[in-house]
Amino acid sequence: MSWSQSKRALPQEFFASRSKNSAVDGMGLVRWQTQMYSLPSCITTFASSGEPCDLTLRASGLRKSCAFASPLSSYVSFEGLSMSAPKISLNKLGEYMSATPARRRRIIEDQIAPKDFVVARYTDARESIVNCIAGIISEDQLTQVAEDLRNKEYESKFIAQDKNLSADAIDSFLEISDQLPENYKFEKAPANEKSTMGIAGVDVSIRPDAYIKNDNDEVIGALKLHFPKSNPLDKISGEYVATTLKTFVQENSENTIDHKLCIIIDVPSSSVISAPKAEKKRMIDIEAACKEISAQWKAKTS
Repeated sequence: MSWSQSKRALPQEFFASRSKNSAVDGMGLVRWQTQMYSLPSCITTFASSGEPCDLTLRASGLRKSCAFASPLSSYVSFEGLSMSAPKISLNKLGEYMSATPARRRRIIEDQIAPKDFVVARYTDARESIVNCIAGIISEDQLTQVAEDLRNKEYESKFIAQDKNLSADAIDSFLEISDQLPENYKFEKAPANEKSTMGIAGVDVSIRPDAYIKNDNDEVIGALKLHFPKSNPLDKISGEYVATTLKTFVQENSENTIDHKLCIIIDVPSSSVISAPKAEKKRMIDIEAACKEISAQWKAKTS
């Protein structure tokens, strides 16, 4: 399917008119006249004041990029999208494990066509919290980071909201920082580290935030942060994430990894969750979920 064909998802009048009655917001929605059209993030809308909107495909690692948008609906068809392989982030996989069928479908759709504005959230919180965990800055300095994020002026409401969310996340972390294991060395994970794990045909992005080392400077655990308030990880989903994290670290280490030191911090709920000792059954469940994700991915993009 060509780009010209995929444009038919929107009325031809939208593309033909030089109307100023069209606008785009940060959520990937196009308003034209009185109707709203939802667009997946593989389409970028460029608009300037007083000018009509032009839609172009953005190269997002897709071999083919075609999508439909439906008025007054969040439904998006992914027909024609082709990715190198099904993929999902570890935190989203954890959420998937305890999600409703409808939420599972949405998670897969968001992984096929991720929204950039979601990915950009909590950057300041993650960087500052990991620096504190690794001993690069103190908790007092981390508190000051949160205060500075709240007090600065920003060029847009979106940026201001993101900075305030990061500040709130820092406050939440400080409430449970004393629950982290003591007498171990925490080291930031390298920014360029390859941390993808293949499970049942799905590339799972693990991305530990920090590694935990013993006195011999050997990796014996890892830590990962989870931020979104709207979809916090409960104990069940958190244990699935921690178990997968433990499996990944063990596969890439000659040392014995301590399950108690494979830790997920769900920041908004102030929860610290370690991998359980019984991991075999959970990894079987995770493999089954990944098979389901792979099948649904291929069905939506074929």
